[in-house]
Amino acid sequence: SQVYNWTTENLITWLNDHVKLPQYANYFRRNQIDGQFLPRLAVNDNNYYVNIMQIKDQRHRRLIMIKSTDLVLFGYQPSKKYFLLEISYPLFSFY
Repeated sequence: SQVYNWTTENLITWLNDHVKLPQYANYFRRNQIDGQFLPRLAVNDNNYYVNIMQIKDQRHRRLIMIKSTDLVLFGYQPSKKYFLLEISYPLFSFY
């Protein structure tokens, strides 16, 4: 997948434009999150999200996790909506 080769700046652009959580860009930059690390973001590792990336808001962690999963599974599709997110985010938003 092309996203595996993304740089940290590519992921920050994705975070800003598609996840709509630009407030975490510095955390991505500081932790050098790139395309090779993307599968780990797709895993629900609360310890990493909370303690290392310092993302305390559970809804934001779940949103990043879901959108990362979608990106890993289906690749980057700039003109299409993220299918997995549309299906699963309402399910997760109740927790």
